[in-house]
Amino acid sequence: MNAERNDKGFDLTVKFKGKRYPKTTFVMLAGENVKTTIPLKKRDDRVYEADKVKFINDKAPIILFAMQYDEDGNPWVINYKFRVADYAKKGKGKGALPTVFMKLKFKQITEDELQDLLVDLDN
Repeated sequence: MNAERNDKGFDLTVKFKGKRYPKTTFVMLAGENVKTTIPLKKRDDRVYEADKVKFINDKAPIILFAMQYDEDGNPWVINYKFRVADYAKKGKGKGALPTVFMKLKFKQITEDELQDLLVDLDN
């Protein structure tokens, strides 16, 4: 796929497993493969979605980055690289977009690890 005007892209749904801190959760797609950084919309405390995500190449990786803080201010993150070609399933119905569904779990990291990760994502 590519990011031409007539390319409709894909729909993404992410479900988070494990302990959740919904008030401090932020989820986005990033990477050189996505036309822009895309924040995901919160459907409920565990499910986030993005519709009509346009991307350049279905074989190149996209990064799903999610971050939250627990009650003690410790960061929990997901930094997951994936390729649309590995996850996309045909949408139901004529003209439906391909869909990607993932279940992911946060892992706790230190503030220093978070800073290193953010620098890596920026590059």
